[in-house]
Amino acid sequence: MNLLIRDIPLETHQNLRERAKMNRRSLNQEIVSLLVAFSTQETEEDRIHKRREELLQVTERIDKIRKMMPAFASPEEIDQAKHEGRA
Repeated sequence: MNLLIRDIPLETHQNLRERAKMNRRSLNQEIVSLLVAFSTQETEEDRIHKRREELLQVTERIDKIRKMMPAFASPEEIDQAKHEGRA
């Protein structure tokens, strides 16, 4: 696929040439490399959605573990157990 880009600012063109030289690529190869990298990046919305799904999975695992555990003792029950253990 071919793409024609017009009216690139001089400074941008020079920066791209420098990058290409540093990376031992032609100007075209450098631009294609940058476009590929940019086009495959996750968007912020993608990252938020992915993080939300991860948090939901963690919450589900925590809920499963809580259901397997006996009920938690209240502070009063803990104090009573301490008192009974000393008697």
